[in-house]
Amino acid sequence: MLLEPANAGADPALALVRDIYPADLLVPVSHARPRQPGEKPFVTLTYAQSLDGKIAGKGGKQLLLSGQESMTLTHRLRQLHDSILVGVGTVINDDPQLTARIPHLLPLKDQPLPIVLDSSLRMPLTSKLLSNARKGISKAPLVVCKRLRVGEKGLESQAISEAGGKVYIANDFGRGIDLRKFIHDPAATPFLGRSLMVEGGASVISSFLATPGLVDLVIVTVAPVLVGDEGVSVTKEGVDLPRLEHVRTQVFGKDAVFVCKPVYP
Repeated sequence: MLLEPANAGADPALALVRDIYPADLLVPVSHARPRQPGEKPFVTLTYAQSLDGKIAGKGGKQLLLSGQESMTLTHRLRQLHDSILVGVGTVINDDPQLTARIPHLLPLKDQPLPIVLDSSLRMPLTSKLLSNARKGISKAPLVVCKRLRVGEKGLESQAISEAGGKVYIANDFGRGIDLRKFIHDPAATPFLGRSLMVEGGASVISSFLATPGLVDLVIVTVAPVLVGDEGVSVTKEGVDLPRLEHVRTQVFGKDAVFVCKPVYP
């Protein structure tokens, strides 16, 4: 799983990962303690932001904030985690691949499972997540939607499956997807694995942070860039966020990376 110790000294990103994560996450799955159904995975929430706290431009436009050095850390984190989660808005706006490339594409067995929160099944069938799965570059993405009513979204669900994805139906009819129920659902345990990496977008990040007990580690890359008032922030009015307990600060090239643990009242 997570690479030879001999490489750590020459790779600051690998060294940081080894320092801040529990030992049981750094060993192959075959050597790890089996997870019980419904057991919460170790959740890392990570994103890059500007100096003025923006993670995207006007209307959610993608911003290239991370430098090469801090992007290497992102790929080390992807390599470490069993699954990686984004919202469907990120798929629509950014069309990410969510693969681990250090610097080249890692074998399929070492790639995280992509998970997309998509309550109303808006997943573009032309997305790289689906095309990469068909090519065998990445694992088939798990598209998490709300429970389907009779006749509702059936064609979209079938189309996603035929395009290379898998549809997972959450157990609620609410406005969104209940994150706590999903993370602790015994049926989701095999997909989530030991560790889940949450990359965005803003609503997903805010929702995870606002739900006590879900996030174990917060890793934020701050780039020396100013975006302005029209940019998108992870903070929302009326949303209670936790206090962050500082664990580590490290400079990667032009960027500063902050590692924190969320603390709830």
